Amino acid sequence: MSAASDGHSIHDEPHMREGARHKPDPSEKTVEASQPATDDERREHTVWEEPGLSRELAGATPEGASYGEWLQARHEATGGVKTWLVTLGVALSAGPWAILGAFYGSGQSWFSILTITVFGPLTEEVMKVGMATYIVEKRPYLFSSARQVLLAAIAGGLAFSIIENIMYLHFYIPDPSPGIVHWRWTVCVVMHTGCSFIAGLGILRVWRDAWKRMARPRLTLAYPYLLTAFIIHGVYNGFAVGLALVNFQF
Repeated sequence: MSAASDGHSIHDEPHMREGARHKPDPSEKTVEASQPATDDERREHTVWEEPGLSRELAGATPEGASYGEWLQARHEATGGVKTWLVTLGVALSAGPWAILGAFYGSGQSWFSILTITVFGPLTEEVMKVGMATYIVEKRPYLFSSARQVLLAAIAGGLAFSIIENIMYLHFYIPDPSPGIVHWRWTVCVVMHTGCSFIAGLGILRVWRDAWKRMARPRLTLAYPYLLTAFIIHGVYNGFAVGLALVNFQF
């Protein structure tokens, strides 16, 4: 063994030996592929907006790296026509989302009653405003006015009530009476749309707060409104269950 190769030399490392070829770790490609591809996605992973970031150690936020600067830049680059197209798209997509929630509640077991009065209303209220909530949380610049936020939320409730009425009156209820038809197309529509309006007020509060602070949206601000919509919906469903139990005829 030469002096340059006495067992402790770097020349004896596997990758330094003659004819050796570097074999990259396959996991490195996985990490590279998972990196955010767009500026919007990279903004979701930036460390400069972390609450626990120490300014004393990290220093000032680099120019263009703050959430507020990104939000303002996106707002200026997004035309009014695009925001209305997004609003229309959210309003139309609320229908397919609503279909999933409309399957909640059937039968007369105690568990099904709990589903109708608790789990169902909670799930439905979240789903009806789900698309609008996503936009406000991830891309708030795609809404340019308060009426767009509320319209997107209300559309979810209206679409849900229409789809639910079609399902109940044509599939779930055999030969519905004129009274039940009138009830579903009036009271039920008002209830669903009204609850979505209340939840939409919470989403609007989140949207306005984000623009006021020029910082990340705080969804916790919407929770009291969503809870109110859930309670109203649950009480209504409980009232409907009570009418069914006493065999009330519309």
